[in-house]
Amino acid sequence: MNNLLDVAEARQVWIQDRVRSGAIPKIDQVDNERLIMERRQQLVDAERNFQSASIKLSLFYRTPEGEPAIPSSHQLPAIFPATQWLDDNQISAAKLKFLEFRPEFDIIDREIDQLKIEQKFLFNQIFPKLNFVGEFSQDYGNGSSSKKGDESFVGLNLDFPLFMRKGLGKFQAVKSKRRILETKRQFLQEKISNILLDTTSEVRATYNRVSLNEKELELANRLEAAERTKFRLGDSNLIFVNVREQATASVSIRNIKARRGHHFALVKYKVLTGSMF
Repeated sequence: MNNLLDVAEARQVWIQDRVRSGAIPKIDQVDNERLIMERRQQLVDAERNFQSASIKLSLFYRTPEGEPAIPSSHQLPAIFPATQWLDDNQISAAKLKFLEFRPEFDIIDREIDQLKIEQKFLFNQIFPKLNFVGEFSQDYGNGSSSKKGDESFVGLNLDFPLFMRKGLGKFQAVKSKRRILETKRQFLQEKISNILLDTTSEVRATYNRVSLNEKELELANRLEAAERTKFRLGDSNLIFVNVREQATASVSIRNIKARRGHHFALVKYKVLTGSMF
């Protein structure tokens, strides 16, 4: 807004000189004065919006003593930080790190491990046990005629646990619970991966939007300068000049919003992947 107002005020002096010389009509001077008043009002609105945002920010931005501090316009950065593109290697590495350090997986994995132990214990309790049995004996010296010398025995021992049906029900319940947790873990992994995928897509899209907007802003500035030159040469009028200036201002505002959106997305990405800390 300051730039628009400065341009109109600087032009007013030139218009007044041209009106005195009779080169342009008086109505152009009046129209430019109207533009100056309009842009001063826009500047007041912009300053009010900034003050409102600063007051809200003071709840989180505080002095070393813990008191709310209202930021001033002097603390604003002169320019936005540079935009950042995310390549495929960065995204792949971030995804692995992102999934590795999620606490939700540790909780579910502990529960699954516990169920595995319980399932193994119940399996040993309910299913028949087949044991291999082998015996060997040898007699020495004089003894009873009933002794046959060396003796050996090989066999199988099959044990059936009591209450097998009840134990089997518990085993199936634990098995089902484990499958539910494994499915839940898989869904959670896919859900979290999609969150990261959506965030990286937003970073890339806003990066491209800023690049395109920069080109649009360059063209708008060239058109504005050309229209202003035509006006000074008497080949245009103040209406067209104002249209060009407003168009450039609109593109500039979109540029600010595009850069803000890009850095919001970038901060979200860094928080998700832990690369901010």
